[in-house]
Amino acid sequence: GPTISGDFLQAGGAITNGTNAMRFYGTNFIKSGGTFTNTSHFHVWGPSTLNIDVNGATLGAQAQFLTGGNPMTMTITGTAKLTGNTLFGGFFGGTQKLVLNGGTLEVEGNINVTQDVFNGGTGTVKLVGGNNQNLNQAKYPNVEINKTGNAVTLLGSVNVTGNWLNTDRKSVV
Repeated sequence: GPTISGDFLQAGGAITNGTNAMRFYGTNFIKSGGTFTNTSHFHVWGPSTLNIDVNGATLGAQAQFLTGGNPMTMTITGTAKLTGNTLFGGFFGGTQKLVLNGGTLEVEGNINVTQDVFNGGTGTVKLVGGNNQNLNQAKYPNVEINKTGNAVTLLGSVNVTGNWLNTDRKSVV
């Protein structure tokens, strides 16, 4: 699939990736215009700073945000959508911390955090959709649950350093 080693900047036109994983090794993933559609996997490996501004576009069906030898600060402007499962972890056994700042990471699938890499911030992890979802142990900045159906299951010790907002008030088990 496509591999982007530098910054991704889209000001117009249409970009569609449907079958191959998109790998991103840069610092800035910015969509200021046009349409961006990725129905495959979205992998981010190892930058120390990651800025995402996609104006509500879907980053991918499944995503991995993996820290490498350095801590990662991920700043989201607005909302970035993920339609499948999301993994936050360290690759090759890395245990550096990931901080989520800024906007909202909207997830329709499960959230899995390995090696205890999630380390708070000011951003929001928002669980949406009609599927059952798992939220596993980590230190989350802010969590919002706004589901159209089914439940969110908390696995292990879920620590929220900011706000916990459950707008449907019925789906946490």
